[in-house]
Amino acid sequence: MVYKSPALINSFKIHWVKNKTDKEFIYLGLDDTYTNLFKAKKELVKTMIQLAFLHTSIDWNKSTDKHKFLENKRLLMYLRTNNLKEFTLNKFKDILWKFIDNSFDLTNKNLNVMGDDSEWIKELANDFHSNYILDKIHLMVKIHHSFNF
Repeated sequence: MVYKSPALINSFKIHWVKNKTDKEFIYLGLDDTYTNLFKAKKELVKTMIQLAFLHTSIDWNKSTDKHKFLENKRLLMYLRTNNLKEFTLNKFKDILWKFIDNSFDLTNKNLNVMGDDSEWIKELANDFHSNYILDKIHLMVKIHHSFNF
């Protein structure tokens, strides 16, 4: 279902329930990509998709050897179609911080930011005073390129 009226879209309210967890670490995974999406009259529009997901750890009770399930997961997807060249990290940072703050009580918690080697992810980790962790896929690529095996 596609909503075209901004008034209708803005009328939806999200009722957040903060997840109170006894875990010491909150993990924030970030990634982005570009794709072409169809607009009216079959017009293609270049779109930036930014994805953020929060979790507290791996749920070992649900996980199997081949598939890991995340515990207390939350997901945010941010789509931008206009002014892609004028990407401002501050707007996304504000949206992301509200998402984090509304999802978890961060009192006495450590936020770890995971992602690829993008500068904007490193900058966000620095702005949030968090640890930056290179995700497993990109870590393996860097090891492969470094040692060429």
